[in-house]
Amino acid sequence: MFTFLQKYSWEQVLFFLIAILGILLFSFNILEVPLTIDELNAIERSNFNSLSDLFNDSISTDSHPPLIQIFLYYWLKIVGYNIFLIKLPFLMMGISSIFILYKLAKEWFNKNVALLTASFFVSIQFTIMYAQIARPYIAGVFLSLLLAYHWTKLIQGNSKLKNYFWYVFFGLMLAHTHYFGTLQTATIGALGLFFIPKNKFKSYFIANSILLLLFIPYLPYLQLQLNIEGMSYLSTPDIFYLFNYVFYLFQYSYLAVLLVLGIISFSIFAIKKIPYTQFSLIAFILFATPLTIGYLFSVLVRPVMPYRALIFSFPFLLLLLFSFCSPLKKRFVLLFCSLILSVNIYTLLQNRNHYQIFHKGIVSAAVNETKSILEKGTNPFIIFNTPEFNVQFYQKELHTNFTYWNIYASDLTPIAFRKKIQTLDYQSIAAFNLSDNYISIIREFFPLQKIVDNGFTYSYSLFSKDTKIASKGLIYSKTQNFEDDETSKQLLVESNNNTFYHFNEGQEWGPSLTIPIGEIVPNNFTIIESSISLLSDHPMMKGLLVVEINDNKKSIAWRSSDTKKWIDNSAQWQTIHYSIQLNEILKPYQLTKNSVLKVYFWNQNKTRVSIDNISIKVFKGNAKVYSLLENFPNENTY
Repeated sequence: MFTFLQKYSWEQVLFFLIAILGILLFSFNILEVPLTIDELNAIERSNFNSLSDLFNDSISTDSHPPLIQIFLYYWLKIVGYNIFLIKLPFLMMGISSIFILYKLAKEWFNKNVALLTASFFVSIQFTIMYAQIARPYIAGVFLSLLLAYHWTKLIQGNSKLKNYFWYVFFGLMLAHTHYFGTLQTATIGALGLFFIPKNKFKSYFIANSILLLLFIPYLPYLQLQLNIEGMSYLSTPDIFYLFNYVFYLFQYSYLAVLLVLGIISFSIFAIKKIPYTQFSLIAFILFATPLTIGYLFSVLVRPVMPYRALIFSFPFLLLLLFSFCSPLKKRFVLLFCSLILSVNIYTLLQNRNHYQIFHKGIVSAAVNETKSILEKGTNPFIIFNTPEFNVQFYQKELHTNFTYWNIYASDLTPIAFRKKIQTLDYQSIAAFNLSDNYISIIREFFPLQKIVDNGFTYSYSLFSKDTKIASKGLIYSKTQNFEDDETSKQLLVESNNNTFYHFNEGQEWGPSLTIPIGEIVPNNFTIIESSISLLSDHPMMKGLLVVEINDNKKSIAWRSSDTKKWIDNSAQWQTIHYSIQLNEILKPYQLTKNSVLKVYFWNQNKTRVSIDNISIKVFKGNAKVYSLLENFPNENTY
């Protein structure tokens, strides 16, 4: 049946199988893959009548170079809003990268390194995911590998004009794809000065000068974009950043890490020396330089380095790691490629649950879920917290139309949100991607949480006014209502059959509610909902609802909610909440069995104020909230 393969070498047959598997993994279910928020934002920013408008109103206010935005501007005019066709060029660049990386690995080292590198490249979430996203990242990998390949021809002394042309062309394209691509281009160009043959130095210098001159027209936009605070959501990287990044590349699988380390160790042991060439050093420099510069900039200036920004240099880490396997014999290469593919694909499907999580789009899932609710006859009040363009895009895509309240970028205060919710004449509310504080307000009036659905940066809940059934996801609840309280009894007040605690003038601190949080929560993806009721007629009343986590008497987290955002001037009982998923406040700490959570009111202005119903509730949270980027627990741990 496969007799035609007999004319090919074992290496060619093995790579053919690896490439076919890679194509299947990269393109799996591509017709159904939704657009990410990042893609939808890019599509919206491409909706201009002219290229000059695109530059003036979109590119100049973005934090990326213009190449991909310009490409989308023209590509969308050809294919419209067909999701598959929008993604297709990026998928093709991802698939092409498999072949270019294989060819580059053979050029630098040998077929063993090429096969092992290709096996790892095609089977990890990092490449598979970005091959299906119409953004600069897989395009940057494609261009970075092409640039490195033609640069290799130059430093090997092949001075054909076409090699110089392609070096300048791909360098310019990569520099305009992403600023870490610009950094990668600069690194490759500078590195060549040390490896180019002396008799080719002048030609190489001229080629780099042309490349620099061609980039100069973009410098005014570069200056504008460097001042854009587009990544304020990123945290400053710590000393463990490199280890966390590499662990991410290995899909958070200890087995995958041990397998690769074992392959390298076996290879070195087999020949009793460390294989080393100049390309080993080159691979290390091309991987380490953008990482080092990005790290220093992120620490000293501002954070600019999410994992995806390092995708342009990560293939060189694979080349470096597997360069130590150059002398392996055929049977071991076959075995190790099979093991790499098996372990990585198992991890991708089982541990990372990639296709189920990634293919559940944030906006598409929200609109689809709403459509399903309405078709079942439920008529809830619908609240979205998503850019308007994105919701309308998927309403058209899914052929549905419904009214909703979109609070995205509205800067809505809890006071205003509560006033809206308490006047609704509905029996249920469907809420998509709302903050935990807004969810707490909804629970005041719609206490039953009937449906909970979570995903990558996606959350959906359906609430009802029914009070006869326990809400989904509630793990623990404790309330101090002072009815049977024995502490500070002289400060307790009884009115209308209700007992509460009263702060006198000049009093700053009062009672607190404490729970052994380390013994209660199953993981850091649980939601802590704290609340307190306040009554004050003092015009200068100012205070904070404080949530504090201590471990062995050391404070590891301290957060608060300000009364001015929650309390209006009416002299009646009103509620303040502070609700958040634990992983958002605990980094870099972890809870232990000794961890305790304390909630109390800080009466900052020391005015008259009464408090009641100090409450702590623990709910099951969204363990998948950052599941495409971080490790996450098995849901059975709840």
